[in-house]
Amino acid sequence: MKNLKLVVVGLGSIGGNLSKSLIEKGYNVCVWDKNIKKTRMFCKNLNISFFKNKKNVFNKERKVIILTLPSGSEIDNFILQNLNKLKKNKIILDFGNNHPEDTVRRFNFLKRLKISYLSCGFSGGIEGAKKNASLMISCNLKLFNHLKNLFLDIIGKKNHKFLSRVGSNVESANYTKIIHNGIEYAIMQSIADYYSFLFENLRLKNSEIIDEFNKLKSKTGHSFLIDISRKIVEDSRSNQNSLYNILDKVDDNKTGAWASGFAFDNDFPIPLITTSVEARYLSRQKRLFKKYKKKIKYKNLDKIKKDILEVTYLLIFSSYLQGIGLLNAISKNKNININLKNTILSWSNNSIINSELLKKIFVKIKSNRIDIYKIFNNELSLSKNNSLNNILVHLTSNNIILPSVFSFSIWANLLVDKENISFSFIQKQRNVFGNHKLKFKKK
Repeated sequence: MKNLKLVVVGLGSIGGNLSKSLIEKGYNVCVWDKNIKKTRMFCKNLNISFFKNKKNVFNKERKVIILTLPSGSEIDNFILQNLNKLKKNKIILDFGNNHPEDTVRRFNFLKRLKISYLSCGFSGGIEGAKKNASLMISCNLKLFNHLKNLFLDIIGKKNHKFLSRVGSNVESANYTKIIHNGIEYAIMQSIADYYSFLFENLRLKNSEIIDEFNKLKSKTGHSFLIDISRKIVEDSRSNQNSLYNILDKVDDNKTGAWASGFAFDNDFPIPLITTSVEARYLSRQKRLFKKYKKKIKYKNLDKIKKDILEVTYLLIFSSYLQGIGLLNAISKNKNININLKNTILSWSNNSIINSELLKKIFVKIKSNRIDIYKIFNNELSLSKNNSLNNILVHLTSNNIILPSVFSFSIWANLLVDKENISFSFIQKQRNVFGNHKLKFKKK
C-alpha cells in the first residue's frame, strides 16, 4: 500500500478511470462526485469505502486531493464550498483544462490558507487515465519531488524519462496544455480534410484510403492521431459505424480558442490552429448555400494522391511548429519559465499529439529557444512546394474547400522572402485616417 492517501473528486471518464488505476497500483483512494448515487455505485463496484459525509472524505489523513472537474466555475465552487474542510497542508492537484489566469488567482488565494494548488496538464484521454497518461507539470521543485512517485505511477514508471517540470511558474503547465490542445485541433482538421479529399473527391474505397493513411504514417512515423484515424476508416466499413450517420457539427472545449487568443496577445501567427477552431464554429452554423456539384475527372490519380500526401505531411508538421513557436513567444514575452524540451518530452509520452515528428523538433531546440521558420524553410523543398501549388490549383478549379490547406498556403506564401506591396498599402491607409507613423526603407 502506498503511503500517500488520495481523494479523487469527479467521477467522469477521466476521474473514474484514474481512480481505478490508482487503486490497482496500491493507493488508498477515496472518491467524491456531486452525484451521490454514482459515487455509491462506484465505491460498491470497487469495494472501497463510501462516505456520504464530506468530513469523512476530506479528513486530515488525506493530504492530496485530485480534481478531475470541468474547468471554470465548477472548480471555483468546489474550492469555496469546501474551504473549511481543505485544512492547512493539503495539496490540490487539478487536472482540468484551466486558463492560466484562473490558476494564478486560485494559487494566490489558497497560498494564504497554506493550501498548495497545482494545476497540471493531463493528456491521453480515457486510455491515459486507465494506464499511463501524459502530464505537464509546473510547480516549485520541493512540491514536485514530494509528489514525484505519484506522478510516476500516473505516467507509468517505465516512462520516467518523460517526467520533468515544464516550468516553475504555476501557470506554465496551463500554457503547454492549451497549446497542446490547439495543435491537436489543427492536426485533427488536417487529417479530416485529407480523408474528405480522398473519399469525397478522389472517390477512393475504404481499403484504398487505408493504404493512403499507411503511406502518411510512413512519412510521419508513429502518430496517435493518424493511428486512430486509420481505425475510424476501418470501422466505417460497417453501416452502423458509417461516418454519414454522425451529425457533422463539431464541439469544442474553448482551449483552442484560448490558444488563438494567446497568439493574438503575443503577435504570433498560428493560422492552422486558428482556422481549425473557426472551422468548428462554422460547422455549427446554419448552412446557407446548396453544394455545388461538379463531376471531376482525374487524368493522373497517382500524381494527385502523391501531392495531397505531401501537403498533409506539411500541414501536420507545421501544426507542431506553430504551436511550439507560440510557446516560445509566450515564454519570451511574458517572462514565464516554459521549458520547451521538457514540454516536448511530456507530449511524447502517451499524449493525444504524441508523434515521431516531435523528435525532429526536439533536437532543434537550443538554449530553450527555437527558430520554427528556419526549420520550416528546411522542410519545404521545391517538390513539396510544387505539390502544394498543384493541390491549390486543383481545389480552386473544382470548387473544393479544405480549411487546413488554404490557411497553410497563406502562411507559407507570406513567409516567402519578398516585398509585399499590400502590407505597405495597409500601412499607408492607417497613416491617412489615423496619422499612424510610416517607416521607410533604407536606401
